[in-house]
Amino acid sequence: MSQTSRNKNLLLSTPYLFQRQLFDFLSLKTRLNLRKCSKRCQALVDNMPLTIDSLEIFASRSVLIKSKSEIETNDKIVNSYSDVTEAANETRRFFVGGDFLTSEDYCELLSCLKPEKLQSINFLGIITKDASHKIALLEQIKRVPTIIFFNTLDRVPFEILSNTPKFYIPVENFSKFEFNRVVEQYLQRDNFVIGRIVVRKERMEPWITAFLMKNAAVKTDDGSMTVTLEGPKFKNTVNVGERSILFRRTI
Repeated sequence: MSQTSRNKNLLLSTPYLFQRQLFDFLSLKTRLNLRKCSKRCQALVDNMPLTIDSLEIFASRSVLIKSKSEIETNDKIVNSYSDVTEAANETRRFFVGGDFLTSEDYCELLSCLKPEKLQSINFLGIITKDASHKIALLEQIKRVPTIIFFNTLDRVPFEILSNTPKFYIPVENFSKFEFNRVVEQYLQRDNFVIGRIVVRKERMEPWITAFLMKNAAVKTDDGSMTVTLEGPKFKNTVNVGERSILFRRTI
């Protein structure tokens, strides 16, 4: 007897309440196979809740989805976003990017996600200024705890980070004005935790060295320099290394 047949018999022979709990033990691949067995199996499987730990979408000639459940990793290729919507609905960590994605595509994909389920949104491709402003209006962006950019951006997308406790952003250049804006913004933000901006220290000279000297920076074991800044309510540290700046809430 095949594995699918055994799973089918198990599913159909179990009491209803146990069927509702069985989803914990069935991978996405097994569910898809069970749907093909009979209409009854299809109905049972479709009614089972599914929480996907991670979902990755990268658009080239087709859309690649990598969905990782708690049980098993399953890969498949689809040709339209309609196949993505149901899977994305319960995703915790969402990865999206690609040269062929427009601002409308980003908004359509991100709007499929349940804000209360999201742990992080990870951007794999370049985000245009137009897309950045449109994405920033989404409830998913306003409520997600962590935003990560994997590709280097021209500038810091402040509009996307309007309410994000944790972030990671590689940028080509980081001006003194942008630095001061980050410092002031995150000293006042109640929910801020940690943020890293990846940029070479040499591209911030001479003003970054002047900032470190003015604020009595302390050298750490790894050779980076740390400054402690105190605002009306909170205290943050700014750690400046050769390749990145780390902002962290301490109190």
